[in-house]
Amino acid sequence: MNKLILTAAAFALLAATPAFAADPIVSDAVADFGGFYAEVYGGVALPSIATWNGDDYDLKVGPAFGASFGVATPVPGLSVGLDVMWTSAEYAEAVYSNEFQHSLSGMVEVEYAVPLNDTFELYGAAGLGFVGITYEDANGDKLSDAGAGYQVAIGARANVLENVALFGEFKHQDTFDTVALGTNDVSSPTNTLLVGLRFAM
Repeated sequence: MNKLILTAAAFALLAATPAFAADPIVSDAVADFGGFYAEVYGGVALPSIATWNGDDYDLKVGPAFGASFGVATPVPGLSVGLDVMWTSAEYAEAVYSNEFQHSLSGMVEVEYAVPLNDTFELYGAAGLGFVGITYEDANGDKLSDAGAGYQVAIGARANVLENVALFGEFKHQDTFDTVALGTNDVSSPTNTLLVGLRFAM
């Protein structure tokens, strides 16, 4: 329940921020949606903990890759999009060597950006969707399941070319409840540090 409240609060904050800025921003917003954008990114999934039936197991640092596609809304700074991300991490304890946990997520995301100047901007984002978790043992056998999940992110972007921006981002992602891997109830939140490029269209 706390996760649901946190995510709902993040969405409410993002939706309310433009309104607090000033009424003219809303009244001057054009009726049409703005330009599209696409992003590609990569980085690392930070060390984390996977919980199996109430027992915790450490995960090592692993890779993270993703992409997103979205569109600017009539409200300046506010955009909506779809985000897909994959992560992988090996279990840290020696007894579980060569055993991995992978995640694949798909989120509908809302982002609000605040320009600092003509080059830099800060942003926050929140998303709702699904998170799939896959356990892979040392023999390559796998157990998979997916559940409803959320993500929240903060980052900064810098324009490097006319239609290209470089960004760095911290993202937290989790499921609202455990997922079933075989007969096991599993949860595995992830924190990622990401660097990527946004292409405006």
